[in-house]
Amino acid sequence: TPKAPTESTAEARPIVAGPTAKGPAGTQITQVFEDRLAPPDEKALNDLPSPKEGESYFIVLHPGYLEKSKYNTITVDRNSEDYRELKKSIELNGIKDPVLTRINPEGGGLEIVSGQRRHMIAKELNYPVPAIIQKLDDADVKILVNDGNLHRPHISTYDLARALRGKMEGMKQKAGRKKKGAPTAEELNSDEKLAQEMGMSVSKLNRIIRLSEATKDVCDRVDNGSLALSVASAISFLKPQNQDEVLYLSDLGFKISTERVEYLKKVEKKEGLDEKKIRRILNGENVLDPPKVIPMPQAAPEAPTQSQPGVNPVAPEEPPLPPSPDLKPQPEQPKPSPQERAAPPTPAPAPAEPGKQPDQHPAKETAEQKGAQDRPEYTKVILAGDRLRKYFPDVTMTPREIEESIYDALEERRQRLEKKEQKKDIFKKSGPTR
Repeated sequence: TPKAPTESTAEARPIVAGPTAKGPAGTQITQVFEDRLAPPDEKALNDLPSPKEGESYFIVLHPGYLEKSKYNTITVDRNSEDYRELKKSIELNGIKDPVLTRINPEGGGLEIVSGQRRHMIAKELNYPVPAIIQKLDDADVKILVNDGNLHRPHISTYDLARALRGKMEGMKQKAGRKKKGAPTAEELNSDEKLAQEMGMSVSKLNRIIRLSEATKDVCDRVDNGSLALSVASAISFLKPQNQDEVLYLSDLGFKISTERVEYLKKVEKKEGLDEKKIRRILNGENVLDPPKVIPMPQAAPEAPTQSQPGVNPVAPEEPPLPPSPDLKPQPEQPKPSPQERAAPPTPAPAPAEPGKQPDQHPAKETAEQKGAQDRPEYTKVILAGDRLRKYFPDVTMTPREIEESIYDALEERRQRLEKKEQKKDIFKKSGPTR
């Protein structure tokens, strides 16, 4: 048996009697003009109808009457999928949505406010362009031009930053044009309104807008995820050539942090940047800090002693000189007392008598020890420039390390010469071989 119909649990919509509510007002065409499909000359460009405030004119024109707005900084990719689909649709059906324009304030023709891609395709196909002409000021054009670009399906960071900046300028200009002097609350809150429209925080909005001063390479790296937005925003404060240099060093393996980039900004503002400074700063060096000077210890001057009558003044003893690293250290000898200095030299020991054992360790006096001994002297040598860099390419070596390496090289040379002399003596004693 068929089931009995059940009553619907959904609430019935109330029937509204009377006229409908007034919805949002669209563009009301106040006047329609005849089509102008011939290519325009200079006279035709200056003979377009000009509407008054609140009026909208409709006209179908040859593509030569229209040109891109100077406030439209967005690049159009003709190879993108959405552009090809739009071109195919226009090729089959023509342009159905009119292009919004205004009289070009710089003279001649119409300035496109919305519909740049439709106009480009119409020029390629030589199709007529339906246009709406309105009276708009610069602030309105900035908002409308960039608002249309912000809602494109695919937009790069490079174009997004410039579109947001243009719309922000138009919003602030429109909010502050009614009163002169201090900016209004509406003008000050423009960034909050725009951030809310875009669904992002105010800080992120300002960082993206800041990228309008960055190079395209910086923005492209934000798109591919190789550069953080915070770091890219900081890099945008540098000059374009310095931005490129930072990215080049990043490719070489240098770490790019926000803290180092902020220091780059400080140095660029104070004394300028070059490749060497950028490298040093990215390596963690603070080039603006004064170099550290390590004071050398100095010996305290001895107080002058008054000479007694009849006694020759004694010259102050010179400080001991450091031993040369090329000589073997000698055991320290005790200093003689003043009495020992004045005493006559002791006679040499008598030769050993027959039958007695000679001393096991007789004191031997070499030829070098005979006669007066000369004190060692300092030899100061300064090596600088390319000649020193040839042997010490590592710029991180300290002067002490360079000094030790020079002494090591000299010691190796001395040993080689000593072995060479020993070989000569051996061959000299053995005589020529047959």
